[in-house]
Amino acid sequence: MEIGFVQISVSAKKRREDALACDFGQIPVPFQVYGVENYLADYYLPGMAPEQLRENLQNSRETEIGVSFLFPFETKPEAFFRFANFLKRDGFYD
Repeated sequence: MEIGFVQISVSAKKRREDALACDFGQIPVPFQVYGVENYLADYYLPGMAPEQLRENLQNSRETEIGVSFLFPFETKPEAFFRFANFLKRDGFYD
């Protein structure tokens, strides 16, 4: 978890194959997807088309991907616990 002045981000990983099967449209907060091995590779940024994420992951050589979930600074602690449970159920890990 990173706490900034404007937002808080929660980071997790997912196996690339699992990410290709994941319905990222179910994620209730803005997020970014990037490489774990090549962390400068942005596979998805807020505002990009979901199809672009799938295409970028298919063309990637990464074995796992990183995802940062973005929350407003004012988010209540209970929301983070609920979101952590969602991540665990959906196959994300740290």
